[in-house]
Amino acid sequence: MLKHFAAFVLALIVVVSVNNVASCVSVFQNSSLAEPKGHSGLALFNGDPCRVVIGVNQTRPRACDDLTNLVLRTGGKSVSKVPAKGQTIAMVVDVPSANLSILLNEAEGAGLARYVEPNMVFKAQFVPNDPYYSNQWALPKIQADWAWNTTKGNSSIIVAVIDTGIDYNHPDLKNNYVALGYDWVNNDNNPLDDNGHGTHLAGIIGAVLSNAVGIAGVGQVSIMAEKALNSTGYGFEIDLAYAIIDAVDQGARILSMSWGSDYDSFLIHDAVQYAYGHGVLVVAAAGNSNLNSKFYPAAYDEVVAVAATDQFDTKAAFSNWGSWIAVSAPGVHVYSTMPTYHVALNDEGYNMDYDYLSGTSMACPHAVGVAALIWSRFPNATANWVRGQLSFTADDLGGPGFDVVYGAGRVNARKAVEQEPLQQDLFLFRYDLPALVQPGDMVFLGVNVLNFGSSSESNVNVRLLVDGSVADSAVVGYVASGSFANVMLLWNPLESRTYNVTMYVLPVAGETIVSDNVISVTVNVHFLVTLNPSRGPVGTGVTVTGVEFTPNGLVSVTFNDMFVGYAATDDFGDFTFTFNVPFSTAETWLVKAYDSNVFAEANFTVVDVTPLNVQVDVGAIQFRDEIVTFQVYTAFNGSAANATVTSALLYKPDGSNETLPVQSVAQGLYKASYTLPSNASTGSYALVVTAEYSASTVQSKGTAFKSFLVSPTLSGWNARLIGVDEGVGVIQTDLGLVNVRLDALNATLTRVEGESVTLNSSLGTIQSDLGAIGFNVIAISGTTATIETVLGIINGTVTEIKDEKATILIQGVGQVESDVSNVERDVSTLKAERGNWTVPQYAILASTLVAAVAALLSVVMLRRKKSVVRVEGEPRGHEAPPENVGGI
Repeated sequence: MLKHFAAFVLALIVVVSVNNVASCVSVFQNSSLAEPKGHSGLALFNGDPCRVVIGVNQTRPRACDDLTNLVLRTGGKSVSKVPAKGQTIAMVVDVPSANLSILLNEAEGAGLARYVEPNMVFKAQFVPNDPYYSNQWALPKIQADWAWNTTKGNSSIIVAVIDTGIDYNHPDLKNNYVALGYDWVNNDNNPLDDNGHGTHLAGIIGAVLSNAVGIAGVGQVSIMAEKALNSTGYGFEIDLAYAIIDAVDQGARILSMSWGSDYDSFLIHDAVQYAYGHGVLVVAAAGNSNLNSKFYPAAYDEVVAVAATDQFDTKAAFSNWGSWIAVSAPGVHVYSTMPTYHVALNDEGYNMDYDYLSGTSMACPHAVGVAALIWSRFPNATANWVRGQLSFTADDLGGPGFDVVYGAGRVNARKAVEQEPLQQDLFLFRYDLPALVQPGDMVFLGVNVLNFGSSSESNVNVRLLVDGSVADSAVVGYVASGSFANVMLLWNPLESRTYNVTMYVLPVAGETIVSDNVISVTVNVHFLVTLNPSRGPVGTGVTVTGVEFTPNGLVSVTFNDMFVGYAATDDFGDFTFTFNVPFSTAETWLVKAYDSNVFAEANFTVVDVTPLNVQVDVGAIQFRDEIVTFQVYTAFNGSAANATVTSALLYKPDGSNETLPVQSVAQGLYKASYTLPSNASTGSYALVVTAEYSASTVQSKGTAFKSFLVSPTLSGWNARLIGVDEGVGVIQTDLGLVNVRLDALNATLTRVEGESVTLNSSLGTIQSDLGAIGFNVIAISGTTATIETVLGIINGTVTEIKDEKATILIQGVGQVESDVSNVERDVSTLKAERGNWTVPQYAILASTLVAAVAALLSVVMLRRKKSVVRVEGEPRGHEAPPENVGGI
């Protein structure tokens, strides 16, 4: 196999093995496919997934297509193909290490592959002869030395370093320098560096390679200087804008801009858009404040924002971060050129000629150098495609896929120049999500989709998923090859919590690599400013708590746009601040907190605390066994208000108290009830009611009480039972109505006179009437009448029934008349009713007749007696007149 590298005569050929080898070696050892030659089982895999080479079995029709489908089914992707005489003899594929055995077994079983072997690394031991190359840890990290086997760069690619100028006479720079720039600070054609910063950047990009002097640059391309920063490293936006525009006009293909500000400049953005519109790639440093806030011009959509990493591929402590980061690159302890004469940085302890510097300023030119190599390798590519290639081939760091710390990953020069263009590929290149999202925000989420393939695409579908559900989507009608589609998606989170937010571009027909179609991020939605309390009257002390503002800074706090003070932030950007609510009307006002990077606001409601009018009404005197009803009224500013009764406490003469339940009856009207027990203490009781009324701008409270007396008797109060409802008697007294449970009243009927009745009860004598006590004859048996009342069942004696009205005598009470037309009566009663006579009437008549007969008999006997006397002594004709014997 090594014969394929015969061209490297006199070069030392070595086989290098790297990470993730052991887990994959056993897979090859267990496969019966041809074992790799000359490697003793060692294999090279560039991380996970594993990169392997498959020898295509050309005797099988469609073997190449079947292998491509097999790779896709096992979660892999085709990287490249090896052609020979018009046929594909081998394929290079990436396959997840967990699925490698499946690929091997199926390829072997289907007879599609002649061999499967690791993508072994053969390295020509090329080491630049630059004496300080060993100080440049960053170049091997980004595999620039490997990339140089493909291209070292092309002088036709002009890179403009827009900075403090360049020492263009430096022995490591002068051969790659082109005098096309301008000094906008001093208004001359001599953009010589008087600070040192610009010369350091130029060396990273394009120091002459293998010239036995100093260091090596990433790419052997042309460098021009546009001096727009002064000796202190500062510059005006007008000079920077001039520099950008002039560099474009002078033919620069790439702009390197290691400077910026927290503030968005319209002028700088105009200049950047001018460059972008002319097909120029603009690359800028992300900033050194370790903040999740935008830094301009890096944060503009048209710019490649570069974050910084260290020797261990971890985030540089100073590097800014956010969704606007495109890629990362080495930026810690970077060795490069310095002016060969005294400049401002020498006064700060830095050396002349060469020295180490750190910052995203150093990361930016590393990415610029890789971009220059890409354009050298693919000279007909567009700026957008180069931009996509830079991200697509980056080594993924941090979490899988795009993240806010490293962007697409740390740049890899080797991959960037080796990766061939794809036919179809949609690249979800970038998204713009606010760094800080609060509940209720309408979030406008910008998504940049790059058509990274060589074919134009139609009807590109972009979706936004939140926690797995589609929140929004958009369709782009047409995206030309190498161009961006900018899509705006909307999201309205309502809760304070962590969300999983996924942006997804649906693959188009023929697209085989879909890993770059999706970006998933977690978004912590929370309030940046909270108020405690968040409502209250004028004068309330309010504590403002803020998080994630600029560390160790000052935050302005306002109430209703009136400045109330400054709050100092700690090392984490958090603060607390207290103020008293100034005089304001009762409504909701904004409390704002802001510094140069963060703005947040929260609502504070100034409330009207006018006391709530609470009234309690109850009778002045109550009685044992009575159900006492309290009426509660609430009103605010003269109008009935639906308040919340927070307490209704009944205080008793014995010193105890009891909470009463309160029931709402109508707006502003409530009812509470309490049943006085039979043994209730007599004396004074009081009900104390407390209520609150809260509306959008009202927070009112009120308390009222009402007392009453409990008397042991109703006597003397002209008590009269006027009705009964569900076992509760309504008694009218001189003091008003009294409700008493009948079962506790123990009332008995003591007198009936006509319709009026007198009751004797545990509370004394009570008057009523037959209707009120529910007097009703329900049965008559013989002379006995059964009568139903609310007091219970009583019996009486029927003395007469006439025209369906019965006269009933109640023992010890009196006599009443009642309609009995609907009353059931037994047979003996019906017989006795003939001629409307009752049985007692017949008995009286019979006794009268007997007496009359007896009287007649007595008269007859007397007449007989008188006749005997006459016969014995008196003459005829002198008979005495008969006696009146009762008129009969």
